Amino acid sequence: MSQLTSQQFIEMLRRSQVLDDTKLAALLRSLKSWPADQVQDCTKLAARLVQEGVITAWHAQKLLAKKYKGFVLGKYLLLQHIGSGGMSHVYLAQHRLIGRQVALKVLPPGKVKSSSHIDRFIREAKAAGKLDHPNIVRAYDVDSHDDLHFIVMEYVDGIDLHKKVKQQGPLPFHEAASYIAQAARGLHHAHLAKLIHRDVKPSNLLVTPEGQVKVLDLGLAMFSDEGTNDSSALTNSNSVLGTADYLAPEQARDCHDVDYRADIYSLGCTLYYLLTGQPPFPGGTFAQRILKHQIDEPDPIQTLRTNCPSILSEACERMMKKAPEDRFQSAHEIDVLLIDWLKREKPAVKLQSGAGDHSRIKKGSGVSSPSESAAAGLTPEPQTGTNSQHLIDRNDVALVEPDAKISVEADSSVVERRKQATSGFSVKIPIVFWGIMAALAIVCIVLVVLVISQNAK
Repeated sequence: MSQLTSQQFIEMLRRSQVLDDTKLAALLRSLKSWPADQVQDCTKLAARLVQEGVITAWHAQKLLAKKYKGFVLGKYLLLQHIGSGGMSHVYLAQHRLIGRQVALKVLPPGKVKSSSHIDRFIREAKAAGKLDHPNIVRAYDVDSHDDLHFIVMEYVDGIDLHKKVKQQGPLPFHEAASYIAQAARGLHHAHLAKLIHRDVKPSNLLVTPEGQVKVLDLGLAMFSDEGTNDSSALTNSNSVLGTADYLAPEQARDCHDVDYRADIYSLGCTLYYLLTGQPPFPGGTFAQRILKHQIDEPDPIQTLRTNCPSILSEACERMMKKAPEDRFQSAHEIDVLLIDWLKREKPAVKLQSGAGDHSRIKKGSGVSSPSESAAAGLTPEPQTGTNSQHLIDRNDVALVEPDAKISVEADSSVVERRKQATSGFSVKIPIVFWGIMAALAIVCIVLVVLVISQNAK
């Protein structure tokens, strides 16, 4: 493919509608004052436009590849492709009039021909539209443009927990507990609205740099009052909906005949992953993993992470009980349990850590990274309303130490100084005391001598 000339690149930019006529005219005027080498080389020109914030790097990449269509979707300008799922693409976009950044979940044209994909897409929009909670990604609108169907959603600048664990290893205990408590809070809100998620897993939990968790992807959600005979069911009764590594036993048997406790099982599998770095039943085929969820017990968490607090391992085990009636009977119970533990066990010196934790800390730095501090320090308390979220004061939690020896040596030096001070003080008291007693004795002797002398006269 031949390289574009600068004039061809500008023409591609004009056709893309990334810039309106006014902004494009202003750009053309400003180019006259730019260095000639930047204007004449389309690659350098694109790089300068990205640097100036005129276009995004994604825009530049597409335009340099002579792709200029599809940047505008209705009222929105697409800024970046941020993810793809089994049936949709997600883009960071900006409302062209009010400038608000959102996430657009777009159903590709090829999927429109499938009624099941359309039904699932509409189902997700309806499900998300019923919910308004700080721990659930909000849906603002659903629309279509030129045969493209899309959902307008809250844009969350964060990372999903699957990627976070892949990058960092098993999470610190307090961090994992905080994330699961927040997810449980969001799920409880959904359950109160008679909505069952049916696809709870680490990749469907986003965490922001401030440590706030957002539940996303309601594409498999089902309203609990629909019943198994609902004509809008996504698939026939022989199909399995969900993700094998996090699928409740009853959901594998009949994905339409489940209640909110299936989400609790999946959330338990998610907690297992956050604490150990692996799903409860790693490896094997899809069918083998499904069967293991039915009949096997996962390896105890303590065998993979020996210092795991018993309250977390026991909570995880209860969430993952085979029979729904043996699990927690509401997500709210999980939230309350974990928050109560977090409030009692706030890390005073350093967070409990497992294998892989130290890879996230710069040796000798003395402080944790901003994202780590935020995630560990912002521990949510139980909410008092559906739209409130209270966080423990950041000052209540100390930063992670890079090396446990530092705190031990510091404590030892303090103890030694106290010993020295105490020993010095214990020596000085007897000397002063006996000095005073000796002086008093001398005074008494002098007085006795004077009295005797006076009587002799």
